[in-house]
Amino acid sequence: MLTTQNVPGENGFSAMGGIQQASTTGGFDLEPPDQGLCAGGGYVMEFINNALAIYDKNGTQLLPPIGSTSVFAQPTTDFFSDPRCYYDAPTKRWFVQEFIVGTVNSAGQQVTPSVQFEAVSNTQDPTGSYTVFSWDTTDAATGHCPCFGDYDNLGADANGIYVTTDEFGITSGFNGVRPPLHPAGHRAGQRHQRRRLGHPQPWAVGDNADGHGRPPGRGGGQERRPAVPVHRGGRQRHRVPAVRAERAA
Repeated sequence: MLTTQNVPGENGFSAMGGIQQASTTGGFDLEPPDQGLCAGGGYVMEFINNALAIYDKNGTQLLPPIGSTSVFAQPTTDFFSDPRCYYDAPTKRWFVQEFIVGTVNSAGQQVTPSVQFEAVSNTQDPTGSYTVFSWDTTDAATGHCPCFGDYDNLGADANGIYVTTDEFGITSGFNGVRPPLHPAGHRAGQRHQRRRLGHPQPWAVGDNADGHGRPPGRGGGQERRPAVPVHRGGRQRHRVPAVRAERAA
């Protein structure tokens, strides 16, 4: 039997709503609202594309919603998808990930790469600073590509943190599931910078924590507009009227 009552001894709360989500994406409510949810150490993190917020276990909001471009310190023109988050109890670290789809020209040639991003907290505090990793998922030399890594999944065991994706061509085709990568130690991962959530910093050459640049094709913090629109899985962007208000729970 379905019920709105909490399980005895457990607490629940109403978290991020559509208006809060849209406030981080220029007024657009992204549908369907893919969710990443994780909890640990007395905190709850909710990541709904494309906005992230953090609460304590009682539902008090500790970090107001911020956009994915701020989380991963990327240009506001980048379109992120499929948010995931994970609290790793043994290391007391938070892992947050999303990806962007690259763009192609009218001839199907790559203009900008597809990239998977992984942000790892530097402490057990999810509202603190993070180190951002990324790797190129374009796989341009493979059939049906340039590609992107869709439906990114995040898992862990005693040996590491793992990410696997479904490889789709940007224009057409499917190449199957890509094997897991260990982002924090894989050679393909580029460590970007240490930064604090809620305090976005513009990209500039030399700002990265270990001196590496962006993945190939992503330089200088220049804003880029897609040469060919990409429509994925029926996801639509809906502008939320400014006059609309949320009811208090």
